[in-house]
Amino acid sequence: MQIGQYKSIQQIYETQSKHYKASPLPESPKKNESFVVQLSVNAQQRYSEVKTIANNFDPNSITDQEMVDMSFQLYQAGEIDFGQHAILSRHACVNRGDLTQAVYGDHRGQSDNVPRDYIKHFESIIAFEESVGHPKHETDGLRVILDKLKGLTELRESSP
Repeated sequence: MQIGQYKSIQQIYETQSKHYKASPLPESPKKNESFVVQLSVNAQQRYSEVKTIANNFDPNSITDQEMVDMSFQLYQAGEIDFGQHAILSRHACVNRGDLTQAVYGDHRGQSDNVPRDYIKHFESIIAFEESVGHPKHETDGLRVILDKLKGLTELRESSP
């Protein structure tokens, strides 16, 4: 049986497979070893910076000014973004004055030097937001910050 210019299906297959044979797959790209090493060095450097910050600051007992300093160092180390730094710094500043006196019983002007537990602070803010009916997605940013503070505490406690 003749099919067009070919005498059989077998001939079609043989002719077509010669023209359309798959070329061998290219070798898998080699990893850029210097890039991988650089990532590793950057990760170790960042870990070292964050560990130093964790050893220098205790989110469970930190003054307002120390919180601002710690927040800025975390931002510089790339551990938090600028928005998270702003939230941490703002909460440190809000603790001053009448709010500080009402919540903590401090006198005005002394609040900068009074250590606070910022983990409890953020837990209470989140609990309040949820109690007044704010949806969870509105407190997600605060939860991320709370998790970062808890992570610093765990890193601090794991240090020799």
